[in-house]
Amino acid sequence: SAKPRNAATLVIGKVPPGKNSASKRCAESVPGSLICAEESRVTFKPAAIDLASDPDDVNAPTYASFGTVSNTSAGEKRQTDKSNGDYATGRIDRAGAVQDDPSKGQLAQAKIVYFEKATGHNVPKVFWDFLNSSGPVRAGLANSNKPLLDPWVFAMGLPISDAYWATAKIEGKRQDVLIQAFERRVLTYVPGLPAGWQVQMGNIGQHYFQWRYGQNSAGPEKQPSAASGMPVSFTIPALGVRTNIEHVGVDKDNNMDIPKDPYNVAWFKPGTIPGNPGNAAIDGHLDWYGIKQAVFYFIGSLKPGDRIYVRDDKGRDRAFVVTKQATCTWQNCPLQEIFGPSSGVHLNLITCNGTFNRAQQNYDKRLVIFSEAAQ
Repeated sequence: SAKPRNAATLVIGKVPPGKNSASKRCAESVPGSLICAEESRVTFKPAAIDLASDPDDVNAPTYASFGTVSNTSAGEKRQTDKSNGDYATGRIDRAGAVQDDPSKGQLAQAKIVYFEKATGHNVPKVFWDFLNSSGPVRAGLANSNKPLLDPWVFAMGLPISDAYWATAKIEGKRQDVLIQAFERRVLTYVPGLPAGWQVQMGNIGQHYFQWRYGQNSAGPEKQPSAASGMPVSFTIPALGVRTNIEHVGVDKDNNMDIPKDPYNVAWFKPGTIPGNPGNAAIDGHLDWYGIKQAVFYFIGSLKPGDRIYVRDDKGRDRAFVVTKQATCTWQNCPLQEIFGPSSGVHLNLITCNGTFNRAQQNYDKRLVIFSEAAQ
């Protein structure tokens, strides 16, 4: 699939393939232009938006400034490998002109430690350390120390420029900042900021929106939601749950059936499709024969605000936000609230709860997690 190259887009002013605000299918053309199905031409200049400064700084480099030093569809600006002891000493201005700044020649954080052969650009130590940093990462219900960007190229893309120093107004005062453009992000290093805040990612999403639609625009015309497809996969990030969805009807006792695989969940197919108005229902096992912790063992720890995702057979994800949970005896649950019609878009999760009755091979209660479509 195509990789988004937001920083490169803003630098050169080229819109990637997609749809414009009139919902016409468009194709890439010459840099800075968008040609649509009706042969009209919409021209975009490289983004004159500050990369790493307060928004009222009229002297700091912009994305357009980096067009002189970045690889774009207008041409490549490859550099030689400087990872043999050189430093990032180039200083760029708003016009894109670069001069050497010898004062940065012995700064440890500016030492070049990596050269990306694919794009021909050097990465200084401060950014390389950030790309390869580790920290607490949530895995299921526990935290473990892992790489924060794994692999970093997925989040950043490859470098499309070397790193350059600039003088910019940051928090109201003029100070040095080191800037480097990647395919998907921009990294900045401000030595004058407190530790922990010195390396930051530029707000590419906001900058792209501002460039594409204007500073005060509401954005492109909202398109009507496509009809939901059949649900195929299910995710609860807070619990580390990612599994398949079985489609079930009712069992011999006319109750909602259960998934055959204790690690899958099951959608009640005669009811509402997740994402459509109404109450969609998905159940899952608490435990199973010889399995202490099945797919819904931990859903009782979900709290309001936690998210649930359902992917359909068309590849679209529907997001739901937990609103509440309730426990009921298995023969006296609020069926209308769980399965009944509704003008809202709801998804309700069901699992066993309470005490297991060996004679009946059944738990005496049910736990229900109620959620609604995310806005």
